[in-house]
Amino acid sequence: MPSAEASLYALLGRLFAAEIDLDLLAILQSHGIQESFDAIEPGCLDQFDQESAAAEFCRLFVLPNGVPAVAAAWLPGSDPNKFAAIAGLVLNLQSKLDLSLPAELPLDHAGTLLPIMAWLLENQSETAGDFQRIALDPWLGQFASALGEMTEL
Repeated sequence: MPSAEASLYALLGRLFAAEIDLDLLAILQSHGIQESFDAIEPGCLDQFDQESAAAEFCRLFVLPNGVPAVAAAWLPGSDPNKFAAIAGLVLNLQSKLDLSLPAELPLDHAGTLLPIMAWLLENQSETAGDFQRIALDPWLGQFASALGEMTEL
């Protein structure tokens, strides 16, 4: 059984990768997970409106002036290749560990990086800290802060 930390990384990665569909909603509303969400925001899943959630996802992650879920948008500096170290690390891990990554997402997307972190926590915990330091720590805090400010639902 995956650890709570690994499960959280995997869930967050899924939430950033695509809109909430009915299958994911069923998981979110399952016993234990819904209780966790209720501890953060009571009743947030009680009256879930899939159409409103889809509009919010697009506003935040697809349309201009949103909150891009990619490292390149949050890493300091103006170098257009500033995310190259993260992309290289992801490609290296993908080839060495035979990971299946979402082809439709950039290599530095939260929907790619967070599931890798979950996998590492479960399968190679000794390397998870290095991955977090290189691929997540430099940008994830800024992204989370901006997301908290821009979220309406």
